Amino acid sequence: MRFRLSILVVVAAAISISVATAAPTKGKPPKTGAGCRPNVAVVLKGNVASAYDASAHSFGMNVMHSNRHGRAFKKASQPLSIMTSDATKVVKGGASAQLSDLAVGDKLLVKAKACKAELKNDATPQLLAMRVVARTPKPSTP
Repeated sequence: MRFRLSILVVVAAAISISVATAAPTKGKPPKTGAGCRPNVAVVLKGNVASAYDASAHSFGMNVMHSNRHGRAFKKASQPLSIMTSDATKVVKGGASAQLSDLAVGDKLLVKAKACKAELKNDATPQLLAMRVVARTPKPSTP
């Protein structure tokens, strides 16, 4: 009887130790700031205002249209500075292109993601473009 009781105590102690040392749950990510997980798409349409700056990883854009999450960017002072990264995909004229291929006046569609909480009260956080679709404007006819 004592042997069974001692085995039961040892097993219970082992289970309690394994539960106590298990990794704690991480919880929800913060709604704003560095740990925020972007959860809304911001779509901006407009044209290139300033050419791509490789040292700053950004280009200037005049926003003319947007989806509902980008309304504040449309109202903001123009041109906007759009940040890019190595993962930013660029398409120009239906073919894959480089950011350096963007020329002033090209029509743009920029897709980015942002945290919904950071867009409240018409705030305009810095956007990191995920995809840029460009096309050369049609020449004007006289």
